[in-house]
Amino acid sequence: MTDWSIEYWQLPIVRLGVHGQLVVRDGQGRIARSYEGLATSRSGRIKPIGYLPSDRIRTYVRAGAPYTTLTDAHYPSQRLFAGDEVDVAQRLRAADAAAALVNARDLAYPLFGVLGARTNSNAVISTLVDVMGVEPPRPGGFAPGHGFMLLDDVVRAQCRHGGAAAV
Repeated sequence: MTDWSIEYWQLPIVRLGVHGQLVVRDGQGRIARSYEGLATSRSGRIKPIGYLPSDRIRTYVRAGAPYTTLTDAHYPSQRLFAGDEVDVAQRLRAADAAAALVNARDLAYPLFGVLGARTNSNAVISTLVDVMGVEPPRPGGFAPGHGFMLLDDVVRAQCRHGGAAAV
């Protein structure tokens, strides 16, 4: 394998819905980085699901596999993009800029990730996919928040083109 790739993983949640994640594989197929939106308490503790009005959605960027992972064999996955390391690195810079801006907005996490779900983990993934300019994923189940953008059009365009955006 010589190409780097960006994949969409979805973790089934109690047969009710799916939790989206982005995984970046290097040229040898190893997981190099992951992106995930997670409910986070005011104290900064990651929660399996948000249920308090004080819970926030945060974008987590990790070297390696996502926080909520089993093994990649357990996940339905979709390859959204494949290219050389330079092509992928450009897309990751856009995603990193957007992730920082989403976190700076300090957005509330919707009750149980569903009620009013425009600021949950799937919305994080939709926003990052948009700024990366990769093929949008097709969730294989109910994905509340899928398709919603957490940054406006102008800010997303600035992230795409490497410009600094105001929060």
